Order: sequence, then structure tokens, then C-alpha cells
Amino acid sequence: RTLANTNAYEPGEDSVAERTREAFESTQSGRALDTGLFYDSLGAPAEALLTEEWIVPTLEAVRGDSTWLDIDRLKASILDTRNP
Repeated sequence: RTLANTNAYEPGEDSVAERTREAFESTQSGRALDTGLFYDSLGAPAEALLTEEWIVPTLEAVRGDSTWLDIDRLKASILDTRNP
């Protein structure tokens, strides 16, 4: 067994994370045999915008059951202009 824990990948870079996602999607659509890959991913809502108003709902969506994450602290960090 292996475990891969990644951040979001940049599409088109052919990273391990991107190839793993594509393998999962191929299995789900029936284009590939099921090899036993367990894949779990949380993403921002499709309608989410890169605006201050969307920070909290997006963070709540992507944190899943990681309720120990401090949404207010993360929002402050996102809005901190000292962060790139």
C-alpha cells in the first residue's frame, strides 16, 4: 500500500498528483480497469470566485472534516498582503 498526500496540482505538468487523478477518473468512467486505487479529494465549489466574499465558504468546503483548521486565521492569512 502507498499513500500520496498532495496539494492541488498544476494541470499539464504531468505530476504524480495529476496522473493519479487521471487514473482515478479513467477507472470511474470505465476507460480503465479498477486497480484498487482509493482516491479522496475535496475541491472548491465550481461557482467559487477569487473574492473576499468567497474565502469562508471555499475554506469550509475544502477543509472537509478537518474541523480543527481555524477558518478565521486562514482567511486573515489569505488577505495578508505580505503573503505572496
